Amino acid sequence: MEPSESASLAVNRAARLARWAIGLGVAGLVAMVIFAPVALLFAVPSVVCGHKARTRFKALGESAPGRGLATAGLLLGYLPLVGVATTTLLLSAVLLLSQPGEPPTWLSWIYELF
Repeated sequence: MEPSESASLAVNRAARLARWAIGLGVAGLVAMVIFAPVALLFAVPSVVCGHKARTRFKALGESAPGRGLATAGLLLGYLPLVGVATTTLLLSAVLLLSQPGEPPTWLSWIYELF
């Protein structure tokens, strides 16, 4: 195999990881809107793929095409992680600070469902 072919193959592999990172990140954002814990199933692999792609692009050089895709995949992966963590912390604080036996007024509609 020629050096240009192996470099092209390496760029294609890194670009494939970057595309996976973007796809999983978008799926994580959609899942966060529908049901937040499911977003973790997409966000974590998105972050892993994004970091692996960035590492491979860094080894290939600064001018490798697709490096921005890897960065975008990382950002799209971290957004659901931050969103789920923030939501969990806020809901935990509200539930811990509310009076025992009394639901917070803005959460009363949830208690009425059950």
